[in-house]
Amino acid sequence: MIEIIQGASGPVLRMMRTSPSAYLDTCGLREIAETPALFARFTQLLREKHGTLVLSHHSVGELAGQDPRHAHAVGKLVDAVAPQLYFLRAEPSQVFLEEIEVGKGTRRDSPDGDIQSAMNIARVIQASGGQCGWGTPYHTIELVERVENLSQKCRAYGLRAVADMVALYKQLEQKEPHYLHARRRRKQPRWATKALVRTLLRSYASNPKQTPRSNDGIDFMHAVVPSAYCNFVVLDGPWSQRVQQATNMIRNALITEAQVAQAFGSKPSELVRFLDALEAFNVTSLPRP
Repeated sequence: MIEIIQGASGPVLRMMRTSPSAYLDTCGLREIAETPALFARFTQLLREKHGTLVLSHHSVGELAGQDPRHAHAVGKLVDAVAPQLYFLRAEPSQVFLEEIEVGKGTRRDSPDGDIQSAMNIARVIQASGGQCGWGTPYHTIELVERVENLSQKCRAYGLRAVADMVALYKQLEQKEPHYLHARRRRKQPRWATKALVRTLLRSYASNPKQTPRSNDGIDFMHAVVPSAYCNFVVLDGPWSQRVQQATNMIRNALITEAQVAQAFGSKPSELVRFLDALEAFNVTSLPRP
């Protein structure tokens, strides 16, 4: 939920990720936005359950360079659920640092929150009386123009991100070689971010023939932080399977009991399964770390 409230010294932004929260990668956003039955069911469920659509620079940025009609459709979807939105920082390394600050008590808000993007969209919501205004051709063009450079940065960062995270993985393996084999720890992590990085990157780090691509980097960022902080994620098929496998590995090693999202692919049949799970969601059944 994004809203601007009047504080003692002026307007104050408040952003909350209420459950059920769902992060959709770009393909998932497009598929739901462009399929009338899925669009209607998703928006109705999110409103009824007071849930949150979680977005990131990467999920929006990949719309640039595509047919503008895709951005138009996604804009209508965002309009339909606004202000039940949350902007997430998808870069795991940045979120790691924020998690450390929260652990020290020097930061109080959620480590994954992207406040700057929330501020930008909150101003648009406020100015338009509650709607983002992306569901019109003018604002769709404006949205695509705004994310065009971002999309290019995403692709460049995506390739660098995998190389950086593989290097980090190898460093962590040297420091904690038995991390994925150890049993229950004395102090369990509050979030599953680190565990997801290590389990998801295992195949890259252990396969010398694996050549990371920029798309892999973006998909990796779609997978890690959203899976650590949301209730549901919709990802490219292979990555949804990797998250499921990573979750099983984390649970079997008793690394953490922190929440890991239920992962679904972006094919129509998988999206129906996702909506069924969203409909059955009960906030009282959430596991807590």
